Amino acid sequence: MLNDGTIADVALATRAQKPFVANEKVWLSAPDAENSGARSRVKITRWSKKDVSEDQPLEVYADQEDECHLVTFALRKIEMELRIGKKEIVGSAFPLHRPLLYCPTAEKRTAIFQSPFNTLRIYLPQDLIKECYETVLDKAAPNKVELFETHFSDDLVVDKLTRALVALADDDGPFGPSMVEAAGLALGARLLALSMRAPSNPIAEKYGSLAKWRLRRTIEYLEENLTDPIYLADLATVAGLSRMHFAAQFRAATGLSPHVYIIRRRIEVAQQLMLDTNRSIADISIAVGFSSQAHFTSAFKKINGVSPGQWRGRLLLD
Repeated sequence: MLNDGTIADVALATRAQKPFVANEKVWLSAPDAENSGARSRVKITRWSKKDVSEDQPLEVYADQEDECHLVTFALRKIEMELRIGKKEIVGSAFPLHRPLLYCPTAEKRTAIFQSPFNTLRIYLPQDLIKECYETVLDKAAPNKVELFETHFSDDLVVDKLTRALVALADDDGPFGPSMVEAAGLALGARLLALSMRAPSNPIAEKYGSLAKWRLRRTIEYLEENLTDPIYLADLATVAGLSRMHFAAQFRAATGLSPHVYIIRRRIEVAQQLMLDTNRSIADISIAVGFSSQAHFTSAFKKINGVSPGQWRGRLLLD
């Protein structure tokens, strides 16, 4: 049990500590221990800027060899492009509240931001990933562990653990670092488990990924008709493929089935509309293409872990 003197000492020490979340001064570069307030191996940084637009874009690149696995979480929708080497990761927009998992790489990473952005980034260092590897597999880890290629995660456990770390980022109390370390270990273990059991997709391997021009045409059609019923046959026609070929190639290109992609986009649009507190959730649910408020609430909670009302309430508290 803490006595009054101990509580005072803890409070004083907490006030003297640097902020738990450090501003990321160089894109995709974690602050060193001296300049970071993180008292955990897991570091959380904020990368944000307001004065960015299509007319005044911000172009950044990183070419240093990265040893960490990174998770980037957008707190607002971002108009941007992102490439790693020759591979396009983001073509036009970074989706709101969907974790992007970066694999350690020495390839050049380039991004062009065309709108204001606000993101939190979670750095999982090699020693933490190796600890997960050795604990789970009961054998020595290789010199460098690389769990996956860079991709957006659709795993609900990864999503919830990422959100837990984002929530803990505001905890500057003396117990925050311990909770961040624990959540980071859980996230590392989950990423390891997913990398071990990730099945190859024989259908995607057979049919390949959707060509960029077909994907672009499909996305344009989806965005123009997002509030209306959208059927697989219509998307396949737009892409010029059979339904079976289109569904397999769309999943290979985006990591999501067409249905899940549409649901996520509708919810992202709904979140933007919910910033206007004068609009009811029932009105917004219909406006973005859901058949009912109940359907919207169920889909929203499955992706975000809370109901639309709770999500909006948290925004108002902030």
